[in-house]
Amino acid sequence: MIAESTPIIFPPSPQEFEKLTPSEVREQFLIEKLFAEGSLKMQFTAVDRLAVGGAVPTKEPLELKNSKETGCDYFLARRELGTLNIGAPGWVDVDGKRYDVG
Repeated sequence: MIAESTPIIFPPSPQEFEKLTPSEVREQFLIEKLFAEGSLKMQFTAVDRLAVGGAVPTKEPLELKNSKETGCDYFLARRELGTLNIGAPGWVDVDGKRYDVG
């Protein structure tokens, strides 16, 4: 499955940020609905080319494929990847090698 993504988030400038109310800051930076059963969702931002994703695998594996938002030939060109498991124990496969995650 290809990761679903939403439009790129472009944050306010430092000058604009100073004028935002707390609810406007929340509107600008809160990323919602990243986790949906059986899918991999991605939110790209213009903040250091950050991509935040949520994956909820079920019976089928989820594959991280490239997205046009990367502007590159492959997803991890000019990017690093970190994972954090907040669910049941599982694993990730990277280049054919399995890594268990608790």
